[in-house]
Amino acid sequence: MSDSDQTTDDAGSRFPFINLEKALGRAREFYNESKGHDVLVSDAFGIWGYSQKSSGGHQTIAALKMYGILTDEGTKEQRKLRLTGAGLQYFRDEREDVHADLRRQFAVRPKLIRALWEAWGLRPPADNIARSHLKIGRHLSDQAARSLLNIYKENLAFADLTGDTTPQHENKSKSGNETPSEIEVGDLIQAEVNGEWVFNAPKRVRAVQEHEGKQWVFVDGERAGILMEQAKLVEKSREGHAGGQPPIKPPELALANEAVPEGWHEERLIDDSGEEIFVRFKGQPSSKRYEYVRDYYDFKIKRVEPKAGQ
Repeated sequence: MSDSDQTTDDAGSRFPFINLEKALGRAREFYNESKGHDVLVSDAFGIWGYSQKSSGGHQTIAALKMYGILTDEGTKEQRKLRLTGAGLQYFRDEREDVHADLRRQFAVRPKLIRALWEAWGLRPPADNIARSHLKIGRHLSDQAARSLLNIYKENLAFADLTGDTTPQHENKSKSGNETPSEIEVGDLIQAEVNGEWVFNAPKRVRAVQEHEGKQWVFVDGERAGILMEQAKLVEKSREGHAGGQPPIKPPELALANEAVPEGWHEERLIDDSGEEIFVRFKGQPSSKRYEYVRDYYDFKIKRVEPKAGQ
């Protein structure tokens, strides 16, 4: 078992083998070829210049998944890769402030790096102390400890994580309890469900309300509330939401933690505008079923085409 496969707690000891800057470079190569569509693992290896038996290809996929830039579906020869919503947003959105927010999000997304961020923040211990923690507490080899510490520092610098982004370890109460500060109006957050980021980019909190004993968070541009435990703080606000806290009806819809029902198959597509399209059917996929779906959409296209340009 390698150092990167050992685990000691929820954060484990696995970490990306490359820093965020290099990971985004690999992701851009993938985006330039895929344009948001699914790509077979074998084809992704070709994009990155790896042979089919190269361990570097598998390490690259693992790294991009840890950063929340890439996701996968299927097994063996049918395993496909695609950019996450946040990953696609990074390459399609031209606004630098969005890029900056996403870099901060990606930089501390890997579980082990997140654990170190919450413990160390912007000021990791002296190198010998930090490496000792990684070797003793995380059971990393000396080489792995040095590599992780370098990646941690490089990610903070590349993502320009500053004092404006408050790590959870600095949000302790006066009693010393290590509980994160409550998310408030004006904070920048993400939402996480089943290990995936929900929003294409972090969103600003516009209201926080309690309903039926649960805390709900509302963000700009979204009608539905999300549960407080699904909200992940990206950046604390110093001034709060400019518009104050508008009145909001109690949530009728919440961010669903919905699993695909047993016996059903679901596929997700992302169109050129970044919007998601879900296709779900009961049973296993087959060429006959795909042909049926194709014929149906050919029929729909013919009905829509005469209205184009209206």
